[in-house]
Amino acid sequence: MAEVNHFTHHHPPVHVWVRHTKECRENRKQKLGRYYRGCGCPLWLETMCEQTDGQIQLSANTRDWTIADRLARDLESGAGKSAHTEKTAIPSLRDAIAQFVEYKTTNKIAKVAKPAKYRMILTRMADWLALRDVTRLEDVKTWQLCDWRGTWKYKTIRANNGPNKGKEQLTAVWNNRTIDVRAFFDWCVGREYLVKSPAASDDFDLPTIGREQKPPFTVAEMKAILAALDHFPIITVGPHANDEEHHTRRVQVTRALVLLQRWSGLSLQDALSLERSKLRPDNRLLLRRTKTAEDVFVKLPDHVADLLRDLPRDNGHFFWDYERRSMDSFEQYIQKELRRLFAVAGIKKATSHRFRHTFAVEGLNAGISYEDMARLLGHSDPRTTRKYYDAWVEARQKKLEDVVVASWARQDMLQ
Repeated sequence: MAEVNHFTHHHPPVHVWVRHTKECRENRKQKLGRYYRGCGCPLWLETMCEQTDGQIQLSANTRDWTIADRLARDLESGAGKSAHTEKTAIPSLRDAIAQFVEYKTTNKIAKVAKPAKYRMILTRMADWLALRDVTRLEDVKTWQLCDWRGTWKYKTIRANNGPNKGKEQLTAVWNNRTIDVRAFFDWCVGREYLVKSPAASDDFDLPTIGREQKPPFTVAEMKAILAALDHFPIITVGPHANDEEHHTRRVQVTRALVLLQRWSGLSLQDALSLERSKLRPDNRLLLRRTKTAEDVFVKLPDHVADLLRDLPRDNGHFFWDYERRSMDSFEQYIQKELRRLFAVAGIKKATSHRFRHTFAVEGLNAGISYEDMARLLGHSDPRTTRKYYDAWVEARQKKLEDVVVASWARQDMLQ
């Protein structure tokens, strides 16, 4: 039987619906319905056809509802696929931004508390590029993003005391804006709008003006953090006020999280979203490094693996209860818990990312090569690992000191 071109004849109303992937269903553990617009699953068209005398379903070959809706109208009219539909298979820059903001607003897994932050910075980017006749998503270049970021203004911080007194420092706003722009283009790559993100280049790396690389935790600081868990203040307000059972579980979760980050090098969000299936019986942890798209096994100490297995979570994750709260909300809650812990431990300027630095520096000092550490951390280039951690690698610093001391014999020491 010859294949029927359904776009060449009239159809009754055509419905666009989403066919959820297996991964989408497993992540949510619930029915989202055929018309849910908050995920990025493939879209299909459904209608009745008089020529085939029955119901037909056609793949829209897109995950973009705007494009699928246009295809549905084309199918209804029977006049063939419109040129406009064909040309907009890849959305314009502004359309892609609108889709991304909607995704961050409605998607139950990826939504954030303040999606307007993305709309603000990405709209400014689109306005700046439009003045330079760049309106198509695929026309955005890395050098244009770098030039645009060069026009940003940043707030000057002048510390009144301490080692940074009088210094101009870059605020976290600059870094966060850079991360937000990268998140947008990474999303476009995931939707197959782009082959490669123009913001992924090292040229568009996080700005270094006024940035101070956070040091790893010392052995004494790690001991203080773990000891502080025994003196963690119990919650005195809210539904869990003075609840000893909740407090015990809270300490258990925090201890497991701290040790997981210390011994795996995971970032906070990656640790919070870690699935139980990733931990093997031999205590090897399977990690998917997004920067390199590489699967890596990291061996965990027995006591850390046992702590993870003892956590009372039965939804497939060690920490995240995705049915109750979004990752953005959960991460903010955990950040507050860690700030309380660091305050009890008496450690200033402590962040969760310093656990990742501790994993890297302690491993390098113990003899792990830069190439192997780059794979474990998900760095595509070992030079990135050197840039971040060279200053705290004792063997490297000792070599530099020896070179300087050896040069003294050839210098006039009276100068």
